[in-house]
Amino acid sequence: MLRTVTVEVQRDLRHVEARFRFGDVAGRAPLRRWVERTWVGLGGPAGIEPNALDDARAFLDLLENLDEDDAAESLPDHLASLYARPEAGTENAVQVMTIHKAKGLEGRFTIVYGWSAILSDLVESTGKRKPPEVISLTTQEGKRVQAFSLQWGPLKIVSSSYPEALEQERKSAQAEAQRLAYVAATRARDRMVLLCPSSKSRSFPKGMKDFMSSAKSKIPADSQSGQVEICNGTLRFVYQPGVEITPQEVPSPSVNLQEDDYQSLWRKRYSEYKTPLPPLLRHPSDPEHREEEDFREDHHYPGTADRETGLLAGRLVHTYLERYLLHDAFEPEKLSLCFSGISELHSHGNAIEAAEKVLRQFYAGDLGDSSGRPYRERVRAAKILGREVPVYLQEEDQAWHGIIDLVLEEEGIIRAIDYKTTVAKDPLPETYAQQQHIYHEALRRLFPDQDVAFEFWWLE
Repeated sequence: MLRTVTVEVQRDLRHVEARFRFGDVAGRAPLRRWVERTWVGLGGPAGIEPNALDDARAFLDLLENLDEDDAAESLPDHLASLYARPEAGTENAVQVMTIHKAKGLEGRFTIVYGWSAILSDLVESTGKRKPPEVISLTTQEGKRVQAFSLQWGPLKIVSSSYPEALEQERKSAQAEAQRLAYVAATRARDRMVLLCPSSKSRSFPKGMKDFMSSAKSKIPADSQSGQVEICNGTLRFVYQPGVEITPQEVPSPSVNLQEDDYQSLWRKRYSEYKTPLPPLLRHPSDPEHREEEDFREDHHYPGTADRETGLLAGRLVHTYLERYLLHDAFEPEKLSLCFSGISELHSHGNAIEAAEKVLRQFYAGDLGDSSGRPYRERVRAAKILGREVPVYLQEEDQAWHGIIDLVLEEEGIIRAIDYKTTVAKDPLPETYAQQQHIYHEALRRLFPDQDVAFEFWWLE
């Protein structure tokens, strides 16, 4: 595939190849994503001929299914299989391959399936295909063409060069169809059979019908063989009248249906259908079982009368501390700025009052840890490393994502803090213990050479 790219891209590829080692990317990103990102950065599809795109996609699909632990050792064998030529010494065997893989080969007897589709592509090019949203290609003159036509609600945003790029894409597709037709039609040494299935969406090309009618008319009426050489003897046209393919009815298998077994089967399938699939990404505070649902993100403030109000109060407290943690005192005007973006709060005055009470206590130094030291004092004395820190990690055969409210460095210890606008819980609910474990593990991986800890700040 390297031979089909431009000189500039070949140079860049060799530079990347000199630096690339499978071990260098292990653990950072999936191999396919790393290679594809590098390829796109070097020009991607614009750097190769259109007929090489299928090879590129096949290669990327191979990387996606490759075991990265032994990629360096197994990749050459996989590539040899992926792009393998027919085996030598199989002259008397039937070989099946795509037209692309047949380039440069020939056989005594060749059958081409889908010839009508090839001819239709020659005439229609991209006419029946949905126009691509994004076009990136290089013309035969070496000009790079990039354009887009994107739907955005009722609007369509189209770059000024899109019509020209679409026409270039049509010409490129038509040229590719011509190359494929030529390859398909020139693989036979002795005899070729072209199979032309037709359907509602793919009719037999008119040009081919006219060609066949013209050839048929040249067969003498008294001919016993029903064949004639055409195109200066290059082709032999054989006409077999009365040969038709009649559909065969396939008998339905007899089934001894037991009603009880049938009902049992579909009860099981319906139960499986109703059972929710595990999420691809779990939040550390999500309950594993439905009966623990009451503990989900429990920012319940004890002074509120209902759960929804408590959740809104907790959300408001988090928003305020995210923005104004280092300010000297609580300011009601800033609280108003926080709830202006939370539409549900406009009808929950109790939630605003509850949040204001918690925040006044926090900034006054009335809320503190189990030793009695105010949280506010600890914030002032510590070094703040981050606020609202996103976490993504793989742990216990599960992918997790979450947000650590605050990361501090206190006396050489990196400490993750999660605000809970509720009374301290002892023992911790399972969801809280799970959250503690995941966030502590995240810190341990981020700071492998330092002491780390996790702590809930109970803002009661």
